[in-house]
Amino acid sequence: MQPEEMPYFVGTVAAIFFQNPSNFYKVLLVHISETTADYREKEIVVTGSFGDIQENETYRFYGELVDHPKYGRQLKLERYEQEKPTTANGIVAYLSSEKFPGIGKKTAEKIVELLGEDAIEKIIADPSVLKQISGLTKPKREVLAETIRLNHGMDQVIMGLNRYGFGSQLAFSIYQAYKNESLDIIEENPYQLVEDIEGIGFKRADNLAEQIGIAADSPRRIRAAILHQIFQHAVQTGDTYVPAETLLQQTIRILETSRPIEIQPDQVATVIIQLVEEGKIQQEETNLYENSLYFSEWGIGNSIQRLLSRKKEIHYPEKEVQKNIRRIEKIFGIQYGPSQEQAIAEAIRSPLFILTGGPGTGKTTVINGIVNLFAELNGLELDPSKYTQEIFP
Repeated sequence: MQPEEMPYFVGTVAAIFFQNPSNFYKVLLVHISETTADYREKEIVVTGSFGDIQENETYRFYGELVDHPKYGRQLKLERYEQEKPTTANGIVAYLSSEKFPGIGKKTAEKIVELLGEDAIEKIIADPSVLKQISGLTKPKREVLAETIRLNHGMDQVIMGLNRYGFGSQLAFSIYQAYKNESLDIIEENPYQLVEDIEGIGFKRADNLAEQIGIAADSPRRIRAAILHQIFQHAVQTGDTYVPAETLLQQTIRILETSRPIEIQPDQVATVIIQLVEEGKIQQEETNLYENSLYFSEWGIGNSIQRLLSRKKEIHYPEKEVQKNIRRIEKIFGIQYGPSQEQAIAEAIRSPLFILTGGPGTGKTTVINGIVNLFAELNGLELDPSKYTQEIFP
């Protein structure tokens, strides 16, 4: 169903029943003044993604009527807009209202006379147009533009993001990153989302880019594909690096799969070199690394070196270790296998120990054994209720 074919409701927001602080999802109660839907009630619950929507303000809501099993008929929001005055007299009345202190009827008439009936849209797009209004001081211009922006600007961004197909969580993340510049950034370079917004991959951004008209061989497109693929390779293989030749081939493949247009290898190679020079990816010999993985690996390596430099081995008499392992087996009614017993004994003597194994190989059993053996060898209780000190041993 096209937006213009959707039923709409015009009404005043009576209450915001629920709002998720981590995204833009809200549940509203709306007093209806006008609707094109087959709906006879005076109020309706509206659910969906909203910007800085205000109680007691009037909006136009487009969407689909749905039946909630518990709460009854509701409007599932597709898009919305604040009801703005559409006639010259209406705009004058709006701008001279108590929302805009210091803007009287005469000043409002000047604004409409110079900027026309789309004055509000013009002010949102470029607040400097208010400089044309004689007698309007800088503080008043700033208050006027900010009030309009707060009432309409954020809503326009959220509605724009919804039209691009972004749900509540992604719309929230995008707005948090770019604020009112969100739509401008997306329209200028949708691939920026790949670098800045978690959860948006190359294909999603490339779909937007194609709609906007960005060419298949654009350096921005190639850059985004490289950054996407270098991370995906790590996820898929478990390696923190990818050989340069492999990244080149994989990037060409994802570019040509997304759009059936041939990409030259030297185009991709040039962008890879640029990313290394900018510090967006890291290079060691012929291997390339995604930044977060590269620096995490270095950090882990340095931490391991620091731990190993403190003490090579923690000494416990072998007889005591074996005696307490047998005691733990008896307490828990288990018998450790040779590899499990070896792991427990080595771990208890090591300043650093890495335990690996597939599902069901007994890692939890070994960890419990290490903890209990450490307690036995050091005379410690594992019951927290036994300790009354603020700092536990």
